[in-house]
Formats: sequence, structure tokens, C-alpha cells
Amino acid sequence: MASALIHCSLYNANKKASPEQNKPPKTTPVKRQNTRKSPFIKRTRPKTSLELLVRPNDLNVTRDLCGFVESGLMDNALNMFEKMNHSDTFIWNVIIRGFTKNGLFQEAIDFYYRMECEGIRSDNFTFPFVIKACGELLAMIEGQKIHGKLIKIGLGLDVYVCNFLIDMYLKIGFIELAEKVFDEMPVRDLVSWNSMVSGYQIDGDGLSSLMCFKEMLRLGNKADRFGMISALGACSIEHCLRIGMEIHCQVIRSELELDIMVQTSLIDMYGKCGEVDYAERVFNRICSRNIVAWNAMIGGYASNNYFSESFACLKRMQEDDKVIPDVITMINLLPSCSQSGALLEGKSIHGYAIRKMFLPYLFLETALVDMYGKCGELRLAEHVFNQMNEKNTVSWNTMVAAYVQNGQYKEALKMFQHILNEPLKPDAITIASVLPAIAELASRSEGEQVHAYIIKLGLGSNTFISNAIVYMYAKCGDLQTARGFFDGMVCKDVVSWNTIIMAYAIHGSERFINQDRSHAHTNLIYDVLDILMRKIGEDIYLHSLTKFRPLDVVKKRANSPEHHSVKLAICFGLISTAIGNPVIVRKNTRICEDCHRAAKKISQVTKREIVVGDGKVFHHFRDGCCSCRDYW
Repeated sequence: MASALIHCSLYNANKKASPEQNKPPKTTPVKRQNTRKSPFIKRTRPKTSLELLVRPNDLNVTRDLCGFVESGLMDNALNMFEKMNHSDTFIWNVIIRGFTKNGLFQEAIDFYYRMECEGIRSDNFTFPFVIKACGELLAMIEGQKIHGKLIKIGLGLDVYVCNFLIDMYLKIGFIELAEKVFDEMPVRDLVSWNSMVSGYQIDGDGLSSLMCFKEMLRLGNKADRFGMISALGACSIEHCLRIGMEIHCQVIRSELELDIMVQTSLIDMYGKCGEVDYAERVFNRICSRNIVAWNAMIGGYASNNYFSESFACLKRMQEDDKVIPDVITMINLLPSCSQSGALLEGKSIHGYAIRKMFLPYLFLETALVDMYGKCGELRLAEHVFNQMNEKNTVSWNTMVAAYVQNGQYKEALKMFQHILNEPLKPDAITIASVLPAIAELASRSEGEQVHAYIIKLGLGSNTFISNAIVYMYAKCGDLQTARGFFDGMVCKDVVSWNTIIMAYAIHGSERFINQDRSHAHTNLIYDVLDILMRKIGEDIYLHSLTKFRPLDVVKKRANSPEHHSVKLAICFGLISTAIGNPVIVRKNTRICEDCHRAAKKISQVTKREIVVGDGKVFHHFRDGCCSCRDYW
């Protein structure tokens, strides 16, 4: 009814008046009722539509129109609007605002276009609600058209309008356009800053959110509860405890420590940052706890592997505060079951979710698949997955990971092939999950296909995926390709270096005789040493330069083909022992300064413990430090 009345013709004014309308007016006027008590109006003489169109709008009629809109009676409001003078921009704004406030977003946009067609001039009170409607409908094209219109009529820099534009672009997911609007604003109010801080945080960019929050404070703006809640959420994303505690101090200074939403955000922040004790202190100070606060505390316990505490908190929630667990409670508890292998408790949660009719619910079902997969119940994980009415990329990734974790590598590959035929395409997590399956199957052809797909998606620069590719090629027996890919990596972390060393370990298992260049696998050992020296050599020789060696001697030493026996022995130990085991080297003479410094750096890079006995003392190298404290 509402949308049909938008396009009603104004020719209704020419309709013939009813007989009752043609009656003469009463001589005694009837007193008007209070419109707040009744939406219907009694007048001394009903006026025809033609009269209402010609005459300026009566203040009482406009007030009645606003009353209908505020009450959500949009059909009545439109009936009255059609009888009014349309030249008044205010009544158009009232109707557009009414549509938006009552969730009729498409009708608000259509009514705005009708306003444009009738030549009514829009103002800065017209556009905000139309922009909001575009944001709710994710109507990017319509939103950009209205943005262009704003620039054309000179309202593109209005603070009130710009705040709605920022909110629209953030809801649609175009944070770059929101940034552009924000940067071009000559004046920004607190709503502008809060919108950007919140937008970054919702987008998962906690660092940008905190930087924006800091800049807001630097410019003299005082943060309110909304800004602090968003900033605390950003601290949770980045696990930034120090800044979170600073914001907590601001909360206390602003006398917001008793605000339930702020308290809940603090609990979540401390829980995500690993400070469960602080989270408990904030939680215990809450006078009246709601389900959100309880869920935050349970989530804090679960994320820090406090399995028994999370279930004790659930029991306390039900017994003390009589709060009924909801679907978020279940989602928070399931990771505890996954990490501890508590299958019985996980099944209990599943049964409770069924009884309370929480299913189907995408996030809960995905958490159940993850729990069953990590607890070894692959059949139940498949059952839950197959029963899902809706699946997103995270759901598919969870099922692939479940297959890999349970050694079903062929099933993981089949699942990956199935994902390629779905509208939802694989992401970095999918690739990182399926590459170990290919590595274990040593299927080079499948690995090359996935590698090509990675390049197609533009994920080749992802360090996590690159490490998996190196390991995959090594397990498939192609050490040369693994080494070539490793050398081409732009960014290498500790895992990268350990991965290539592990790759050489897969292909080298014979014992090493000190200074034996005739060894069949000497080339492998020298390659590993070369990799490590390229990683740590700059720091070593720079340190040597600052001591007492002349520059020409340092350069000669750096370019020398000579490899000391301790370095060779350490490298062979790295490729011939399992990760996590210490590398033990015995030497009959005192270890030289270069080898000592190299051993410290190698222990730091590889995260391995190295023990060298040189006839005088045992040197225990761990995390870049030696037990002798450089005195031997």
C-alpha cells in the first residue's frame, strides 16, 4: 500500500466532490481534538483536495502528518500528503524520514526520486535519510549518485551529511571511499571520528582503528562511550594490552566504569589479550550482569584454554543470575571442547542447541564441525556439515581442515575440488589447509595445480602460504623447486627458515664427519649453511666490524669460501634431527669467536637449542643467547 501510494497521480485533485463535501458549513465551529490523543481530525468543514493543494499547508495539518509518521502509520501519512501542498520541502522530508525510520528503505529512495521529478528542491535534511536507506540496502550505485548530487549542489562538505555518507560507505564495505569523505571534511565532529574508529574495527583493521582513535584524542576531542567501545574492540583484534589499559584509565576518568557496554568491552579486551584475572575483576564489579557480559567472560576463559572455568561460569550464570544461555554462549564454549578434546561436553552443547532450536545457525554449525573434527569424530563433523542449509567459506575451510587433521588427505582434496565449483571461491585459509594434504600424498601434479591457482588469486606474497608451498614441494621430492621458490620469497619469517631447513632434512639423513668434504650430502649441508649465513651474516659481520677487525679483513672474511667445522656440524644437526630436539656438537678445541656468534644467531633464527662442547665448557645456545654469557 505504501509503495503504491508513492506514485499516485496528483490528478486526484480533480475528482468530483462527494455530496457530504458539498454541504454548507455549520455555523457553530467544532472544537479541534488533541492530535496526540487521536490521529483523526474533526474540522468545521472538510476541505476538498483541490483546496488543500492550492493553499499553503496548515500548521495543524503538518503536525498531524508528523504524528502519523512518528506512529509508523505511513499509509495514513501518505493519504494526508496527497491532499497537501507539495511545494513544501519540509513535508517531503517528513515522509522520507518516516520511510527510513520504519525500515521502508526502498520506498524512501523511490520517494526521493519522485521529489526530484516534481522539481522540489532538496536540502541538507533530505539527503541524510536517503543516504541511510542506500546504506541499509547496500545500494552502492544509488548512493554514489546521491553523493554526486550533493557535490553538485554544494552540500558535499556539510558535516551532518558527510557523517551519513561515511556510515553508508562503511556499511557497503567501501572503507576507502569512507576515508576519502572523512579526509575531505573541513570540520569533523565526534560522530565523524567515532564512525571511522568503528568502521576500521568492524572491518578487522584494529591498527588503523587505534591510530584514528589516537589522532582524535591528539586533536583535543574527548572520547565518549561509543568511541571507547570501538577502540577496545580494536585492542581485542590486535591483542594490544597496553593501549587497552590506557583506554580503561580514560573510562574511569570519564566515569563510565559502570556502563554495562563499556564493562563488557573491557572484559572482552582483557580476555583476548590473555589477562583473564583483569577480565574477572571487571566482571565481578558489574552490578547487574546481562547475557552479553556472561558471554564475554565465558569467551575469555575459552580463548585462554581455561576449560573448567568456562563451564563453571556457565553453571554460575544459570544458577546465580538465572540467565538462559543463548547461541553465542554455545559458540564461545565449543572452542574449549575442541582444544581439550572434551567430546562429551561438546555433544551436550550440540544436544542443548537442538532442544533450544538454535539450529540451523551458520556460525554455531561451523563451530560444531570444528569441534567434532578436532575431537576425532569425523563422521559427526560430516553429518553436521551436510545438514547445513547455508555454507560460507569458513564452513568449507573448517571441513577441509577436519579431513586433514584426521589424515583423510584424499577427501580433503575432493572437498577442495568441490569448493572450486561453488559460488564461494577458496581463500588463503583454504589453500593453507589443502597444501599439507597434497604434501602428505606427495602429489606433485595436484600441488602444481594449486600453486597455479594461488598465483591466479594473487596470494603468492602471503608468507604463510609460501611456507606451505616450500614444504609441499619438498615432500613431493622436488628440493630444487622448493629452494628456488624459497629464494624468490619477498618476506621470510622464522617459519620460512625452519621450513627450508626441514626440506633439506627430508632429503639428508646420513651422519656427518667433521670437515669431511667428500661426504655424499655435503652439498645439502653447504646449501643450508649458505641459507643461514645469508640470514644472519649481515648482523654477525657488522658486529665484528664494530670490534677490532679492519674493514678489508672483514670483507675478506665475509667473502671467504672457508666454512668452519662447528658451523657445518650445526647445519647437519639441523637437517638430521627432528624439530624441537637439541643439536649437540662436540669439538676438541676452543670454539672460535665467529662460530660462537654464528651459533647464537642460528639458535635465534631456527628457534632450536644448540649445545657445543669445546673441551673447556659446554655452550648452551638458546634464543640468541649463550649460557657462558660470552665469557669463555
